[in-house]
Amino acid sequence: MVTVKTRSARAIRRSFFLGAATLSLFAASAVAARAQTDEVLEVDIPAQAVALTLNQIGQQTGAEVIFASDDVRGKRAQPVSGDYTTEQALEAALQGTDLKARRTPQGAYLIEVAAETNETGVNEARSRAVPARARPGEIIVTAQRREQPVQTVPITVSVLSASTLESAGVEDTVALTTLVPGLVISRSIGAAIPFIRGIGNPSGSAGDEGATAVYVDDVYIPNLFSQIFSLNNIERVEVLKGPQGTLFGRNAAAGAIQVITRTPSFTPSADIRVGYGNYDTVSGSFYATAPITENLAADIAVMASNQDDSWGRNVNTGEPVYSGNDISLRTKFLWSPTDETTVTLGADYFKRNDDLGAVLRPMALAFDKATNPPADFYDIDSDIDSSNKIKTGGVNLKIEQDFDWARLVSVSSYRFLRGEELQDFDFSPSNLVTLALNPTDDSYTQEFRLLSQSSSPFQWVLGAFYLNGEAGFADSFQSGLFGTFGFESLQKTEAWAGYGQATISLFPDTDLTGGVRYSNEKREISAITAGVPIAFTVPTEETFDKVTYRLSLDHQFTDTLMGYVSYNTGFKSGVYNLSGVNGANPAAKPQTVKTFEAGLKSTFWDKRVLFNLAYFHNKFEDIQLRSVVPTGGTFLLNAARGVSQGVDVSTEFALTDNLVISANAEYLHSEYTQFPNAPATLSNPVMPLTIPAGFNCPTPLPATSATAGGNTSCVIDATGNDFIMAPKFTGNLGVRYTVPLFSGELELGSTYSYNDGFYWEPDNRRRQSSYNLLSATAKWTSADGRWDVGLWGRNLTGAEYLHQASSSALGDSGAIAAPRTFGVRVGHHFGG
Repeated sequence: MVTVKTRSARAIRRSFFLGAATLSLFAASAVAARAQTDEVLEVDIPAQAVALTLNQIGQQTGAEVIFASDDVRGKRAQPVSGDYTTEQALEAALQGTDLKARRTPQGAYLIEVAAETNETGVNEARSRAVPARARPGEIIVTAQRREQPVQTVPITVSVLSASTLESAGVEDTVALTTLVPGLVISRSIGAAIPFIRGIGNPSGSAGDEGATAVYVDDVYIPNLFSQIFSLNNIERVEVLKGPQGTLFGRNAAAGAIQVITRTPSFTPSADIRVGYGNYDTVSGSFYATAPITENLAADIAVMASNQDDSWGRNVNTGEPVYSGNDISLRTKFLWSPTDETTVTLGADYFKRNDDLGAVLRPMALAFDKATNPPADFYDIDSDIDSSNKIKTGGVNLKIEQDFDWARLVSVSSYRFLRGEELQDFDFSPSNLVTLALNPTDDSYTQEFRLLSQSSSPFQWVLGAFYLNGEAGFADSFQSGLFGTFGFESLQKTEAWAGYGQATISLFPDTDLTGGVRYSNEKREISAITAGVPIAFTVPTEETFDKVTYRLSLDHQFTDTLMGYVSYNTGFKSGVYNLSGVNGANPAAKPQTVKTFEAGLKSTFWDKRVLFNLAYFHNKFEDIQLRSVVPTGGTFLLNAARGVSQGVDVSTEFALTDNLVISANAEYLHSEYTQFPNAPATLSNPVMPLTIPAGFNCPTPLPATSATAGGNTSCVIDATGNDFIMAPKFTGNLGVRYTVPLFSGELELGSTYSYNDGFYWEPDNRRRQSSYNLLSATAKWTSADGRWDVGLWGRNLTGAEYLHQASSSALGDSGAIAAPRTFGVRVGHHFGG
């Protein structure tokens, strides 16, 4: 069955490499980058902490200033007031400290600890800010809970700076898939379904958590409905691949996504941007930051969009489908009472009102025996108009205290979710199954971390994490063929974890890292159907615990070549099924993974070329998978074991100071090694149905006509089948080029991404065909940095593909992804 209209996999692969050749030709023929000039600018910065001064110099001069927090912590900068070049301003500010600024070939300024004389009398720099390569942005990461150059971290990490996200047209978490090979994020109604390297949890039910841990400014985002949000006020995004079982307090069996937002500045400034796109889409964003007192600064960020026109229509009701609006607000207060203490209070709110992921399109003849897929790919045929309303947000407090021997970090948070979802689950004009779901979530988390100082020869981290939450469906109901009744379900979670990790140097260039985490978690369920509490025949309270660990050995062969091997284990907690609760389904057992990884991280050509390579092998036990029932409910099962292995490749070429090309790819092979009772469906185009060998199905309904719609539910042995949402090949190719134009600067960017396709369900019947996405941006910025005008376009090839698909007795359905979109933006910068 064809789910999308696109070219063959062979043609797509050919287009990927043709695209690479085209971009390479473009790079080779590009005009040589203009030489950077040391423009003299007015700078006015008071005496204060070095970190604040460095940030403000970068903001006031427009330069990229890179440093490690460990290098500057506890140090004071001199006041800088007057006319300076960037280099002169940095030199004046750093007088009296042991820091110096060094300009890289790419034009960034790296702040490093000044050279000192070693025991042999040779001067050598000991900066932790200088990575194995030097390029603006995307350098310092917190993959191991402390700031480190990305090229020295023995983990596969994709780092996306704010400028990279803008250049690629990425504005929300779902779109991260275009920049990170091996990352697949689908939408189930209003919930995010993230998979990394074929590891994930396909359930979008309230109360469940994905195998990928999502953090914003160190705050864990527990609910899948809250993991789709605008990337508002972003400094960078880090995607860590593979189990992160020792340094992250929650389920991170697949990996982790860390979103880091901007820090308030003591230099007043503001940015405003408005835009207009096709489908009558209006958007705008605003950011402002300013000091309140000498030691207190604050910021506020607002982003909103409204799409009035729709991609398609409901051919039954005549109403438009695939449109909506959202608004995102975020604020931080930064207080530095002393050089050793930093307190950050943050709050955020996100509201979304749309039908993306909720609107289902029939992909074959529906259960009503009459509804076929509409002629237009973006049209549906339903008796109601589905909708999705989400409100989510929270507050958090982060306290950082430096001691002579260690650093203490405390992160406290409260988060909430309120949702209203209406869905025609039979995706036909007949009233067979209508679902009205109201997901809710309230959670509190507390994390403590104690870290050794970066100057210590023995690096270590100790931590504790606690979560207390309640999630479920409130005042929900189902109507149609299977009856009309209301229901509520609630899962209470209390979880805690203790963890530690340490790194020792076995030899001058060889480090051994070991880590361990103990997780303990209690889940408790209650539910009401038609006003009557459900009588459970299985335990309503379960406790899960697990020890996970990590071992890695890395060796720095040269200044620009590092190799590592690691063995990691991951744990995704057990969970109750809150959708379709019947009292007889026990909690799904925990999912575990063991991963071996070996990799190389290297740079060449005066650190202008980056090449990273990693091989990984995963072994899974008790894989949590979703099965869909006719009434619209879903439940998780644990019947599967599996293995997967593959190769990650990441490259970047800084051909000139102003021209950067990147190419990234992942090859993945996966299969279930044991799955004897897997759910499966057989399409019912004609009755009576012929049941193939190996399918254990109930007796088909007697034929009352020549055709019958929907599916027959069966059980098969899926051993040897591919994992779900695990494409064999994914890749992307990007180019960024800047050129002087009209007394300003024009930046051109383009990203091409390719997905080889994957199966939606374990029976491997329904497949997402391969597809390619092309985005492009062009942005002109005035010489003084005050004005910018930009054009953008996403999915310029017009690929037709799905965000989510499912099969049940009611038939095959799919949620459509966005078509070609484009528009224009205008921005203005105020202040420093």
